Amino acid sequence: MNLQNNRRTYHKKEELNKKTSMLSCFSILAFSLTAFVFIIKGSIDAYEQSNLSKTECPQNYTDLKGTHKLLSRINRDNTKNPQYTQGLLFVNETTLLESSGQYGKSSIHYLNLNDVDNLIFNYELPSNQFGEGCDIINNKVYQLTWLERKINVFNADDLSFITDMKLDDKVAAGWGLTHRVFNGEIQVLITDGSNQVHIADENFIVQQSISIFDDKKKPVTNLNELEYVNGTLFANIYLTSKIVAIDLENQRIIATFDFKDLVKDANRKKRDECLNGIAYNQYSDSFWVTGKNWGFIQEVKLF
Repeated sequence: MNLQNNRRTYHKKEELNKKTSMLSCFSILAFSLTAFVFIIKGSIDAYEQSNLSKTECPQNYTDLKGTHKLLSRINRDNTKNPQYTQGLLFVNETTLLESSGQYGKSSIHYLNLNDVDNLIFNYELPSNQFGEGCDIINNKVYQLTWLERKINVFNADDLSFITDMKLDDKVAAGWGLTHRVFNGEIQVLITDGSNQVHIADENFIVQQSISIFDDKKKPVTNLNELEYVNGTLFANIYLTSKIVAIDLENQRIIATFDFKDLVKDANRKKRDECLNGIAYNQYSDSFWVTGKNWGFIQEVKLF
């Protein structure tokens, strides 16, 4: 009888220990997520402030020669966890916001350079939406969609969905997205696969559309993912290995960077798994680039 009671007591203690252990795990997870929200919130505030300063004062990126140097590389699992990268930007020294595309696979999430396969606050889009470029403006995350021409709006702290809105009729489709502060006002920059960069206000109402040409006066089409740094707009050219640096005010290409070496390393299975994704890290004054379903993110220096 005493032995049976002891066994019952033992099993009760074992169950209690399991429950306590589970509660501890949940508590640690909740604490980690809360801490991450706190870090992201502070980082986004700093990101907004840095955008106010860096985009008002053009510095060294207006004089480029079109050469680059490869720096660090971080591998990611593109077999179990492929990301069809559409938008990429830093929110602090090691954390990026990434938008991924394709119908039934589109999402938006944060990732940390120390653990790039862990998608933080991953929000999966409805299967009838194809995710495109993304940006953070006034503590909100904006993500374009392709032919649907919807703009999804999220809380930047935890990527909880807020609402959606329609793209301006002047924009044929959602492709690339970034912003700048120009003459004291926020300007949203959007591409739609043409040679135009659409300049919109904070409500995404297009105020002006600028056509971009090369040095032979030919239109530069397929302008895609965007990043604006120190007075210069950087854009991926879809289906190519190239990134161009654009002088918006003069509607011209300053420099062209060819990353065919990275495209070769990516060992693509399909033509559309091209170079895409440009993120500027102000802490290291370097760029991180990647591609659609690529197995790595590459840090580069542009000259």
